[in-house]
Amino acid sequence: MRLSSLKYYLKDVALTAIRAVPTRLGVFLRRLIYRPLMGSCGSMDILSDVEISCFKNMHMGEAVTVERRCSLFCANAELRIGDDVYLNKNVQLGSDGGGKVVVGSHVMFGPNTVVVTAIHNNDRLDIPMRRQGMTYDSVIIEDDVWIGANVVVLPGVTIGQGAIIGAGSVVTSDVEAFSVVGGVPAKLIRKRG
Repeated sequence: MRLSSLKYYLKDVALTAIRAVPTRLGVFLRRLIYRPLMGSCGSMDILSDVEISCFKNMHMGEAVTVERRCSLFCANAELRIGDDVYLNKNVQLGSDGGGKVVVGSHVMFGPNTVVVTAIHNNDRLDIPMRRQGMTYDSVIIEDDVWIGANVVVLPGVTIGQGAIIGAGSVVTSDVEAFSVVGGVPAKLIRKRG
């Protein structure tokens, strides 16, 4: 085994061990160890079993809480999270292929929410979809948005300030500011205020 491979392996083992430490001790250790690895970050509470794919592309603001079993994938594109953001259990945010994810401040994610910036191409019938490549586009979630449980947000979507996304929705197009949407695909239910 080459020295560079050994270093990578040991780093991976150490990060996996730190990721598994429960309680406030684990939160403290992750703050201490993750902060210098990230592109930028403020104060954060990252609970146990949170997977982060590429720290250098991760940017977190102040007072960010990431609950257990979340996945933050940002291997090939930026993932930027604003201030006072709450990610409930099992949220998956994935930025890839130049499609970044930008989350504003004061945003709440319900459990099992999935936000992706990649979608499989499927135009051709003579080639399996798996071999047709991917299309990438960014997802922007503006300030003060509430995303309910089990929501899926697809590439190229902007969710406007103050919007509410109903539980179980699939968001395939932009959501106007201060709108309440729901369904599959998500449609306008009412305007707030």
